[in-house]
Amino acid sequence: MPNPTDLKSIIDLINNDPRILDLLDGPMDNILPDSWGMAGSARNFGYIFQGLDPSEPEVAARVCVGISNSTAKVVREQIKLKNPAFSNIASTSTADRERDIPIIGKVSHTATVITTKDGETYVLDYHHTLNPENPMVYPSIEDWKNETNGQTAEEFFNNNPVFPKENLVPSENGQSGSGNNSELIFSDLLAKIHDNITKLNQNIS
Repeated sequence: MPNPTDLKSIIDLINNDPRILDLLDGPMDNILPDSWGMAGSARNFGYIFQGLDPSEPEVAARVCVGISNSTAKVVREQIKLKNPAFSNIASTSTADRERDIPIIGKVSHTATVITTKDGETYVLDYHHTLNPENPMVYPSIEDWKNETNGQTAEEFFNNNPVFPKENLVPSENGQSGSGNNSELIFSDLLAKIHDNITKLNQNIS
């Protein structure tokens, strides 16, 4: 489980680094709730529809692998500089997972791993939200791989009230949630859209 002070230091660092902000910036800002954890996937689909090649450096930098490597590197720089705000963090790395998605097939994903000097590890998934202030937080690599016990940074701080209210990480869309089972959430959204269209057609007829 992340230390709230350490987590806030990381988020403040990422949110003020123009290199990372450029990678996260895009048309998906504020469209999907952060708690759904689907902003990055939606942007990836946009790349596919545009016929962009993910092996091209500019595109590769903006998918999960590029974002995870960059965020890990930015934190690692502060560790090497012996920044006291990162004194409890031993190292950063990335984790990979692969799963079968119906229709789509096998999908790989990468996120940032933080290892503390106590030997604990947790995962920050910035690709899930594309929000520099509000990544998805998982208490362990195993949780991230299984998509369990995930929550937005905003929700994490609300559940761990170490800071005054004004220091909590804001969510641009005001949403928070579990961050689990994003595929099921998306399916439920499609079902609701279908129901609304059906009702609209009934009213018209």
